[in-house]
Amino acid sequence: MRWKVSALVLVGVLVLGPGAHGEERQSTLRAGAGAQLWTLGEDTCRQDGDVFECTSPTLFGDFFLEARWRARPGLSVGLNLGYGVSGGTPEVVNSNGSGSRVETRLLRVGVEPRLHLDAGSVADLFLGLELGFLSVRETLVEFEGGRESEAGFASQPGPLVGASLGVNFVLWRGLELELGTRAAFVNLSVDRIPELAPTRPATEFGPQIWLGGYTLVGWRFGL
Repeated sequence: MRWKVSALVLVGVLVLGPGAHGEERQSTLRAGAGAQLWTLGEDTCRQDGDVFECTSPTLFGDFFLEARWRARPGLSVGLNLGYGVSGGTPEVVNSNGSGSRVETRLLRVGVEPRLHLDAGSVADLFLGLELGFLSVRETLVEFEGGRESEAGFASQPGPLVGASLGVNFVLWRGLELELGTRAAFVNLSVDRIPELAPTRPATEFGPQIWLGGYTLVGWRFGL
């Protein structure tokens, strides 16, 4: 009989875990906004006519919104949506003043469960795993005589799998500041590189590692 009671107690501890009673079990929802800087681990290359050039590193500024639900002190799940911009390419100007440039944008959406290693403290260290989707869109802009027009665009979507490490600080009541780093594998490989315009292929990103650092400010509500 004793071993049965002991087994039931052990199962209860594993299922309920720490903080399974009282206020510690209260679930919370945090809404936040942040900014992130991505750098690509490898060169990105594009062809312009007979010229083939590679750029390293490629940088993206990513602005994002996040909603995070914490059902248990040590576990949370977040949904984030990001929109980013890149420096693109320098303007190519002809002798008559006309020219072109490529503007680059990204859209990112992901789900990120986290394990909180020091839940309840002022500085909450966490590990996260992100599964999502990322799409890079390039737009060819031509200009002449002070006028600009969109000459073509191309999008390259692909899956994203990443990991994060960071710390969350409680500043005041529900106000929180989060600092973190991310490493993500993004696969933007395609069978054929799309064209921005005839004889003007888009950038070849391919599969590679993206590295990022970010900061977020959020407000946590009790549910």
